[in-house]
Amino acid sequence: MKKFDTHSFKDTSRLKNLFFLAASCLFFNSLGQHPDLGTCSSFAIFTSVGAIDNTGMTTIYGDVGTNSGAFNGFPTGIIYGNTHIVDSISAKVAEDVELVYAYLSSLSCGSTIPTNLGENQVLTPNTFCLGAASTLGDTLILDGQNNSDTLFIFKINGAFSVYSHSVIILINQAQATNVFWHLNGLFTLGSYSKFKGTVINDGAINLLSNSEVEGQTLSRAGAISLASDSKIMKFSNLPLPIEVVSFTAVCSKNMALLKWQTASESNNDYFSIEKSFDNQNWTEEAQIDGAGNSTELQTYSCLITQSISDKQCYFRLKQTDFDGQYSYSPKIVLDNCVLNPLIFQLFPNPANKTISIYFSGDPTEFISMSVTNSIGKTYKNYTSIESEINLENYAAGTYFFRLNYNDKSITKKMVVVN
Repeated sequence: MKKFDTHSFKDTSRLKNLFFLAASCLFFNSLGQHPDLGTCSSFAIFTSVGAIDNTGMTTIYGDVGTNSGAFNGFPTGIIYGNTHIVDSISAKVAEDVELVYAYLSSLSCGSTIPTNLGENQVLTPNTFCLGAASTLGDTLILDGQNNSDTLFIFKINGAFSVYSHSVIILINQAQATNVFWHLNGLFTLGSYSKFKGTVINDGAINLLSNSEVEGQTLSRAGAISLASDSKIMKFSNLPLPIEVVSFTAVCSKNMALLKWQTASESNNDYFSIEKSFDNQNWTEEAQIDGAGNSTELQTYSCLITQSISDKQCYFRLKQTDFDGQYSYSPKIVLDNCVLNPLIFQLFPNPANKTISIYFSGDPTEFISMSVTNSIGKTYKNYTSIESEINLENYAAGTYFFRLNYNDKSITKKMVVVN
């Protein structure tokens, strides 16, 4: 993984640059200028004043820190970056968070919009003002209008709640690094939602289970809570190697069939299928070559053999780019794929009126069942699985019931005493 340099800054020039930005915002008016994040730029999660608490297997790409507060839950959470808890670096980052927040505060509104974002709403670059606590539901689409430098700045005067399973989609060269959310209240990111942009908040931040951020969450005053499996906090300066739109697993006979699709790929070397029985220890089961660079829908699949001991297991998709950086998909759970061993039984034995048949196996693999007498002459053929057979037309004697199943057969001896 790449290391993030948190020391490459000069305090004097930083202050001059940020004061210049604040002073010049009148010239840029509503469109603004990209904030100089300074030492904040390497941080995925930071709060100037407040604790950071995590539960579950949260994964964070980028630095993490607080300048005043407790730090809990790592491990179990995983951080691909540096940690700064009340040290000289966190003190400087806290200063820069304050400056960036002040700069965004100084920007005038380009458009005042309603407080309920989403529902397939499409927005083009601007500085948007929302006058009270706001929400985002379903889908918000940000259209960059074929300019990767355009900015989307949202100034929300209050709390901001993103509903569960909501998504932000970037189109026409819009970039997550150019999306900013300036808030002054509680920020809540709902379960299974996918959020994009840098949050600069004057308040607490709650990321609920299985939520995902491509960007940064920075607070000038408030605790940050990461709920169970708020899986991937993608650091905004890391280019997303892939955009996975689906990842599923189903049982296919004695195999686990995994399928996934990508909407786009950049610098994508290969995928790895990883498997776990306890949701903690993982083994690699297979590798599949990626498309490298693609803007078209790509479909992949992989079959993984399941053993009898695989009663329930977890799968995840690991993507590795050509530079060695990698990321994980959300995990999926698959119940026992292994069919019961093939069993073919006849009872009672001997029998005089009827016999019952017990068959355990994949019905699609059944071919036929033949019955022969003691001298090897075929007496009857069955082309479907019978659970019970009437013996009234069978003469007393010994018969052999032969089950033909896929590439194997099982023969059972039956004595009829009619």
